Amino acid sequence: MGKVCKLNMNDIVTFDSESIIGAPYITRIVQHESSPDRRIISHELTREDGSVFVSSRYREKRILIEGILTEDDAGDLEEQIDAMKELLSREEKNLDISWNGETRRYVATCSRHTFDRDHFHLRHVPFSAEFVASAGFGIDTVTTTAIDDTYDTTTDVSVEPTILGTAPPKPIITLTGNNWPSGCRGISIVNEDTGERFLFSRNVDWGTDSIVEINCALKKITHTISGVPTVCDFAGLIPQFKVGANNFTLKAGAVVNQATREASIADVEEGAMVVNSTSYGKCRTAQKFSLPYTDATVQGIRIAVLKLGSPLSFNVRIETDADGVPSGSLVHADATQGMSQASIGTSMGYWSVFFPNPISLQANITYWIVCEPGNTPVDSSMNYFLVGIVNGADEIYTDGGYMADIGNPIVWGTPSTIVSQAFQLLSGGRGGASSVDVLIQYEKTYL
Repeated sequence: MGKVCKLNMNDIVTFDSESIIGAPYITRIVQHESSPDRRIISHELTREDGSVFVSSRYREKRILIEGILTEDDAGDLEEQIDAMKELLSREEKNLDISWNGETRRYVATCSRHTFDRDHFHLRHVPFSAEFVASAGFGIDTVTTTAIDDTYDTTTDVSVEPTILGTAPPKPIITLTGNNWPSGCRGISIVNEDTGERFLFSRNVDWGTDSIVEINCALKKITHTISGVPTVCDFAGLIPQFKVGANNFTLKAGAVVNQATREASIADVEEGAMVVNSTSYGKCRTAQKFSLPYTDATVQGIRIAVLKLGSPLSFNVRIETDADGVPSGSLVHADATQGMSQASIGTSMGYWSVFFPNPISLQANITYWIVCEPGNTPVDSSMNYFLVGIVNGADEIYTDGGYMADIGNPIVWGTPSTIVSQAFQLLSGGRGGASSVDVLIQYEKTYL
């Protein structure tokens, strides 16, 4: 199981806070250095040699402690044997062992213990105890701080904690609004190394100093406002850390919920027009979408668009569905907002529009983002907006379809499943210039 741990008078070996080093124990072996067995998950190749690595998982860790139990006479020795049996019968208790000037803690259960007593052992008896640490890892008994800093939330925040140890820990992430952006109702954390994404939103007034605590071990989110903590639901994956450098992006307010998947604006092409025109009629576009969970904090949309000439404005709406096409009815009275040509450039880019208040959208319900001309009088055929589209299999929004309509009244066609209007649906209320304190703390974890 590994080499023998050399003990000295200052070492710690305790189980459930009771020492098993020093009188009445003469402990000579503490074997905990070996790593737990590692299960490799792979798939065999078809008609070829070898296999493809998929993932790995560590099993439980086994720790062996051996020594001699001593007492002054046979009666006291037998009493100590019973006391040690009772101690080792306790389940899932802390097994603390000195290591490298610190204390390493395993949550363990003794799976087997023996007393190898000969008939002449009246004042001592050799013992052995094998412990199973089900988690497979040991942790420090002191807390390490990876990040304790204040970040400007005007743009996306890059948080880069460096994690020590030999196995990934499960930190506690505490976000305290030094002054949350006005109207902030949510945050997102993206692991830039894995692409995993976490989103938390809550449609209440966050104030300026509310606290979001993410407990990665318990997978629990606690939101504290004015000193009152509330355990809340979340979407996506709890942030996972690796040993070494980690790269996360934090966003406070106006977080992307649903979106097309293009790598950059350079991948967005010119699509249909949005215009009132005597030559073209009334031109509209629509993009279908749905949410995997109910969200009451949707307040904005980013649309990829450019302008030609000097069109006046167009409206962005969220409409309900009617037999596979936009119904013409808003999901909420606040779910419409105009965009003026003054706020839009002449080259393709993402431009944001925010509704007056957050709106609630239900899970697994079809909705439509509709862009329609909002100006009176009519624009000419030389003054119009062009929405952006994507058409690559890796870029389109896979849970919807795209349509363009020319005419008045509206006559929607059949939604395209190979083209999407480039968009980003924004949850979590509004973002903006402000700041947030980020604290990431953890116990170093060891194989």
